[in-house]
Amino acid sequence: MRTPIFVVSGFLDSGKTTLAKEVLKRTGKSEEWLVLICEHGDEEYGKEYETVSIDALESLDCSLFEDLQSRYPGRRFLLEYNGTWPLTKLYQIGLPKRMVIQNVTYVLDASTAEVYIRNMGPMLLEQMNFADCFYFTKGTPGDRVIKLIGQLNQRAISTDAGSDEGIVRVLKGFSDSGEISMKSRIYTVLLIIILCIIIYFSVNSF
Repeated sequence: MRTPIFVVSGFLDSGKTTLAKEVLKRTGKSEEWLVLICEHGDEEYGKEYETVSIDALESLDCSLFEDLQSRYPGRRFLLEYNGTWPLTKLYQIGLPKRMVIQNVTYVLDASTAEVYIRNMGPMLLEQMNFADCFYFTKGTPGDRVIKLIGQLNQRAISTDAGSDEGIVRVLKGFSDSGEISMKSRIYTVLLIIILCIIIYFSVNSF
């Protein structure tokens, strides 16, 4: 059984916790989740969800996730990541077997997004390159912001809190990723079988 990690990142006060709580509320019972918090803002999760604080980047290592995996078997992990930490760290530590980063949602304050994107340099760009979805809070992003994001990451989808489909798109990343992964595996297996058949008939035709 896989242990998925869903990452919600962005700068402090961008609305990460508010979005994360909405996602948690809509995607299962509270006891199905473990919330890892890398920075604390004004919004809190309350007593409904089990939370673990991670106060230093150096604490993110394989042994931490192995310990959490053994202490909370069967849980899905929501990692509220620090917007100033490199996301490459998560991919370099060597996660425990069958633990996977399933989805990365990056949260942006629409009113300040353009200034941050243009001025924050590699620290911001590195995180945004990993995003599967950009979620805008506190307004709707302008065309220039959407264009900038498209130049940085052509793969991710963009949505905002003011859109009726906004939260639905985010939820899709938290619920369908496993199915997409399984479909990809099935397609790969079918492709291998087709190639084997083609090679077999090619060899036996001579």
